[in-house]
Amino acid sequence: PADKSQSPLQEHYRVRGREFERTMAGVLTLLSGNSNKGLAEGVAKALDGASLGEVKVSKFANGETSVSVERSVREADVFIIQSGVGTIPTNDAVMELLILCNAARIASAQRVTIVAPYFPYAKHNKIKKRSAVPARMMADMMKVAGAMHVITIDLNPAQMAGFFQIPVDNIMIWPLLSQYITSHVPDYKTAVLVAKNAGASKRADKLANALKLDMAMIIDRSSEDDFEIPASPSRPRADSQGAKTSAELAFKSGNIIGRVKGRCCILVDDVLDDSDPFISAATALMKNGASNVIVMATHGLMSGGCPKALQDCPCISTVVVTNTVPQERHQVECPKLAVIRCDGVIAETIRRVHNDECMSSKFTTELEIA
Repeated sequence: PADKSQSPLQEHYRVRGREFERTMAGVLTLLSGNSNKGLAEGVAKALDGASLGEVKVSKFANGETSVSVERSVREADVFIIQSGVGTIPTNDAVMELLILCNAARIASAQRVTIVAPYFPYAKHNKIKKRSAVPARMMADMMKVAGAMHVITIDLNPAQMAGFFQIPVDNIMIWPLLSQYITSHVPDYKTAVLVAKNAGASKRADKLANALKLDMAMIIDRSSEDDFEIPASPSRPRADSQGAKTSAELAFKSGNIIGRVKGRCCILVDDVLDDSDPFISAATALMKNGASNVIVMATHGLMSGGCPKALQDCPCISTVVVTNTVPQERHQVECPKLAVIRCDGVIAETIRRVHNDECMSSKFTTELEIA
């Protein structure tokens, strides 16, 4: 028999100082679409010895997407890194991902794993009258395209993993958020974790328990004795007819369960997309005596004028998100935005999947702020 020591399957990688071997699953190969190239390059850098394979993406004259892999992936263990939201439109990102996945499978890859830090159409996970469930459709399409495994971050709700007929690793990012709080929030032991609604309470409770901090929650109650959100250049106080804006109507009465007076309040949620609910919640907290408000979310989608609105809001001191979605443009528009890099967490997850290792043991990654 051939000397296995000469086999390319025995080549070594290093992940943040830890060495590991390529397994019989095939040579580890990283591919990426155009959604979040910066994140993909960061993951490749964290996987010392790995590099991004060349992928050619183009458009036909009629707008259809063409994707081809420019290197051999035969019998390789392929990981495709593509967020559902990024520097290209969501639907383009989805088509790139599915076509690239199918191209790798047709090219005889031994295993294809989709790494979707922000899962596309994750917000559309419930059935409504005469409507579809696009998140379930995405899960089905990934399998049909040839994916054999999916890695994602902070899938919400976690029960969405039941949509898949293939293995799913839903990586929790709260350990990185807790590291940020302990290292960047002065006197964090007196801070309070706040859920802006009942849906965010489980996430806030988990983080509060990990840090042994108090928790509070805002409950919306309609009332005539409402308060107004301070006007700012990016959000006028009222429209031309004098009606209040959606943000001003978001919390007619900020009923808060928990003690926030004189304390730093950390608003926690999974997705930061529309600024209105966060600005309304921050205003309610400041009206009730909070010393300052920090907004913290895993996925910083920040659609439209969200970054500018958060920057102009006097009630919010800092906004913290991860780089599951590209944040370079958002940081220009919102200087108070801090970005936690999750490259190391994704790289460690890829390493464990590639080596068929357990996911339950604690990840030990250093906090990196962009």
